[in-house]
Amino acid sequence: MDLAAIESLLEERAPKTPESGWADQLPNAVRGEVRLDEPLKRYTSIQIGGKADALVIPADLEDLKALLSFAEAKNVPCTVLGWGSNVLIRDGGIRGIVIRLQKTLSEWRVREYLLITTPTATTTTTLNGPTVSSSLAKQNTKSR
Repeated sequence: MDLAAIESLLEERAPKTPESGWADQLPNAVRGEVRLDEPLKRYTSIQIGGKADALVIPADLEDLKALLSFAEAKNVPCTVLGWGSNVLIRDGGIRGIVIRLQKTLSEWRVREYLLITTPTATTTTTLNGPTVSSSLAKQNTKSR
C-alpha cells in the first residue's frame, strides 16, 4: 500500500469535528430528556466521573432513531451508558452525546417467535407468569 492510500484511509477513519452549535439544537431534535453539561457521577454506581456534553434519555424507539440521525448529521459522537455499574468515567467527562436507555427500552424474548415489549417502568419482578401466559395465549390466537 502506498503512502497516499494510507493517508486517504486514515483521513476517512479520522473522527470528524462536530458541527458548531449542535448542543443548542439538540433539545429541538428529540422529545426525550436532554441535559446539557450533565455530571455523569449521578449515573454510575461508584459516583465518580466528569460531565457529558449532553445526556439524552430518548422518549421511545422513534426518538432514539431521531437522536441518532441528528448525531450523524452533526458529526457528534455518541456513547451509550447502561445502568452505570462497572463503569469508570474520567474526570474530563465524555465528549458528545451520552445516551441513557434505561428508561427508554425494555423488552423480553420469551420464545423465538414471540417478543414481549414491556413499558419502561416494568421490572423483571413485574413480568410474571400470568403476564407471559396471557401474552402467549394472545399470540397463539393471532397465529391461527
